[in-house]
Amino acid sequence: CRWRSGTSICFIAIGVLVELIVMHMVQHRKYRDVINNLSVPLIGGTSIAMPTVLAVTMAIGCHRLSQQGAITTRITAYEDMARMDVLCSDKTGPLTLNKLSVDKNLIEVFGKDVTDMDTVILLAVRAARVENQDAIAACIVGMLGDPKEEVPEKTKESGGGPWKFVGLLPLFDPPRHDSAEAIRLPLDLGVNVKIIVGDQLAIGMETAQRLGMGTNMYPSSSLLESIGASPSLASLLKN
Repeated sequence: CRWRSGTSICFIAIGVLVELIVMHMVQHRKYRDVINNLSVPLIGGTSIAMPTVLAVTMAIGCHRLSQQGAITTRITAYEDMARMDVLCSDKTGPLTLNKLSVDKNLIEVFGKDVTDMDTVILLAVRAARVENQDAIAACIVGMLGDPKEEVPEKTKESGGGPWKFVGLLPLFDPPRHDSAEAIRLPLDLGVNVKIIVGDQLAIGMETAQRLGMGTNMYPSSSLLESIGASPSLASLLKN
C-alpha cells in the first residue's frame, strides 16, 4: 500500500512538472494561465485521491495496532481511537483473570476452637460441594494441595451438627499481570479510563485500587439520578 500510494504521488508530480514545462517554455503561455490550467487537475486529483490516501493511512494504522496485539475488526477503528476521550472497560475478563481465588493474607479467624487459618481453610473445603460445579466451592477446594480429605466424623450423608462461624475467607478475582500497564498507557495519552462493574461497589473499589485507579466509584443509580432519570429506574438499579 505504501509503495502504490508513493508511486501514484510521484506520477502526479511528474505529470504536473511536464505540463508546466510544456505550457510555459514550449507554448510560451503566461504564468497565470499555466497556474489556472494546473489547478484543474490538482483540485480534481485531490478529491479523487483523498479516499485512497485516507484508506491507506487507516490500513497502516490498523496494521501497527495488530503488531501491538490489538484485534481490529474495522478499518475505521484507528480513526475512532484517535477521537476517543473516555475508555470504558468491563472488570471481569478484560482487567481480571475471571478466576476466583482466596487472599490468604486477609483470612480472619473467629472461632473459639479454631486458632489458625489452615484449619479454617480445611473446614471450608469439607463444607464445599464440588458436585454442584459451583465456582466458589471449586476455588475453596483448589486451595489444598490434596483436596481428597476425609470427613472426620460420621459420613458425608449424615445431617451433621449445627453450623459454627469459625472464620472468613475473602474471595476476589485477581487482576491480570498487564492490566495496570494497559490502564496507564491511555491515561498518559489523556484518555480517561472507567471500569464498569456488575458486582458490589466494594468489589469494584478494591479492584480499582489494586490497579492504581483510586476508589472514586459510583453506583449506576446515582449516575442516573444525576442526569435526571426517572426515580423508578434508579431505584430498580439500586436494588
